[in-house]
Amino acid sequence: MVQRIKARAGTFPEYVDEMPQERACSYRRVIMGGKERILILEDDAAFARMLSESLKSLGECRFTSYPERLHEIIGEFSPTLLIVDYNLNHPTLDGIKATRLVRKNPETNLLPVLLLSGEDDMAVIEEAFRSGIDDYVIKPVIP
Repeated sequence: MVQRIKARAGTFPEYVDEMPQERACSYRRVIMGGKERILILEDDAAFARMLSESLKSLGECRFTSYPERLHEIIGEFSPTLLIVDYNLNHPTLDGIKATRLVRKNPETNLLPVLLLSGEDDMAVIEEAFRSGIDDYVIKPVIP
């Protein structure tokens, strides 16, 4: 996963032209390295721990399975990257809706968001990008 995230650095022209400039700069900083603060929104705790362990070389990682507390946790942790699972086990929020909430808030709208999903359906991927994600990674993710 770390290699796949870092490998995205070579594909920036495809994504960066479509992002607001402030988000593009923040996204470049995360991908290019440094001590980052990564927040993972994932309902599978074992997968979230594995992903956190795999990404710890980039900086501090935390995870939550409570999308309804996302803004509160973002405020406390101040992440530089948000990784969101598409299929959250939540009655009203999925990864796309959570991303839309992040984008609507002026305090979090520039936070880079990477969506993880088992879905490779192009309609889902297009909807995810329209919701404001910065990148999309298809599961399974192998560290």
